[in-house]
Order: sequence, then C-alpha cells, then structure tokens
Amino acid sequence: MSTQGKDFFKSNWFESHAVFLFDCPLDRLDWYLDIPGVLLQEWADLNNNSDIELAKCVTTDFSAKILTLPLNGYSQVRHHFEKITWLTQSYVKSGWKNSVKAVNTTDTGTFIVHPGTNRCVAANFLGCKTLPIMLTVHKDQNLYNELKDSKHEITTEQELRDSLNSSDTILFRTEIEEDLFIGGHRTDQKMIDFTYEFLGSDAWPEGDRLHNWQSVIFDNLPLNIYYTKNVDPSTINTKILGKCFYRKTDKATISITKTLVDSEDDIAIDGLYIYLDKPFNRDIFELFFLLDYNSSLCTKDNKVKLVNKGEFFIIPEHFYV
Repeated sequence: MSTQGKDFFKSNWFESHAVFLFDCPLDRLDWYLDIPGVLLQEWADLNNNSDIELAKCVTTDFSAKILTLPLNGYSQVRHHFEKITWLTQSYVKSGWKNSVKAVNTTDTGTFIVHPGTNRCVAANFLGCKTLPIMLTVHKDQNLYNELKDSKHEITTEQELRDSLNSSDTILFRTEIEEDLFIGGHRTDQKMIDFTYEFLGSDAWPEGDRLHNWQSVIFDNLPLNIYYTKNVDPSTINTKILGKCFYRKTDKATISITKTLVDSEDDIAIDGLYIYLDKPFNRDIFELFFLLDYNSSLCTKDNKVKLVNKGEFFIIPEHFYV
C-alpha cells in the first residue's frame, strides 16, 4: 500500500528514538539508486537500443559522458538526470537548502540515506567532503551516547518539522520498521524510522528546465574556448568529443574550438564561451552541470569562466581542485 501524499507521525516515537543534525563526511554515507532493468529496457527501446550500461551511470559515476545519452520522452534515466543536475545547479546558487535523511542501521558508523540519494550523487560529483544530514538513532544504540552531547539533537515532532525549509508542505511519515542493531549485533527490538516528502517546487524542477538547459549547449556547438598562455591547450580535453549530443529528437556532434588570447578583453564574440586563465583539470563540459540556463559561472579569482547570461555564480573550489 502506497503512503505517498500522506502525513502521519507516531506520537510516542521520540520516547525511544532521536534525530541528530550535523555535517557528515560523505564517505560515511551509504546510498544506492537503482533503475530497474525493465525500465532501462523501455528507455533503450524508445531510443533505438541505446547503451544501457551507460544509462546506469546516471545514478553512479555521474560525469560528462552522460551528455551522450538520449533523453527523449519521460523515463527513469531522464528522471534521475534531471533531478541531479537541478540539485547541482541549486547547490552552486545557494548551497544545500536542507539536510538529507539518514538512519543508523547497524550502529557501526555507516549511515543509510533515504530520501536524498540523488543529492548524494550530486554531492559526490561536486567533490563535496560532507553533507548536512538528519540522522535517526535509537536511544539504546551506542551512537546515541556518542552524539547526544556533541551534536544538535531534535527531541520533538514539531522541532523536526521546523528543521526543514520549504515554500510548500512537507509530509512526514513514521513507517519503516526494521530490526534494531546495537554495536553491529541484531537485537529482538525494532527501530522505526521516518521519511519525508517535499511537495511543490521544492520536490521537482519547475517547467521544462531540461530542454532549456540542453539548448544552452546544443545551440552553442562548437563550444568556443578561449585560453591564455597560462594554460596548455593540450590539457583542454573532453572524452566526449565527436559523439552525439541529444536535444529531444535532434542531435549534434559535440565539438570545441580553442583560441589563444592575451586576456578576456580580446574576446569579441557575443553569446556563450569558456575562458581559461589557469588549468581546469576536469572535463570541460562538466562545467555545464553547474550552470542554470539563465546564469553564468566563474571561479573566485575570475580565471575560469563559463559566460552565458544573467548573474555570475561561483564555481565551488572543491569541484575543480
């Protein structure tokens, strides 16, 4: 029975459970996103037997190679791609707005994330070292005693609800019952976890953002890259050159041009371009995953820029270091 769209919380839950808010190292989080094989096959059939193994990378090692995936029509591949790029762009604009949900399952130091797995993929792609989490801990677990005096503990349902920010309703549900582990050992007790569901614009990107974002790249191929003497042009590389980039049913060949300039003042074109006055060691097309279609990007020192339109947002240092 689906509980989506419902809101309920056990009144006595906090008698035996607690929630802690803190920034958690990414390597302590365990997340898993799976696109069922039948849905992958439906996507492949829609796109003339496209690469299913590559499609799986949307939920694992998210990278520029995913730009070669056709995203025609609604599919799980498109669903996760669109959510992860939206979260990445949102982070560049304003950081993480809310914590992700995690649970201390085995009481051994690794935490299972749900919901929030798309954000974990985005954080990993961005090179983040930590994520803000809200962690469920049973009061009999060893971790409870470790955290209670050092981390922010939430002790009431209302405080829990107030800890998340949204312009719309957030639904909370205590609905997941699992065996309770203490110090890695199963007990005869149960842990009851909760989940939450955002509604409205905080749940999903508004409008056809994907098509608008794709058009920023598609309509500016070949991509114009301007570099100074501080950059070795042989290092300006992408593994997807010469492959197809898809915008709905249209496709174009991914290509770039490289032009040496003394400074950005020598660039005379209107429209989108990339300017490099220092090495950028990631795939150059991965800058686009940070780019909202109505914005531009730059490093704090203005030595790496993706000039599009609108306000400039800072490229996080941990993304390219």
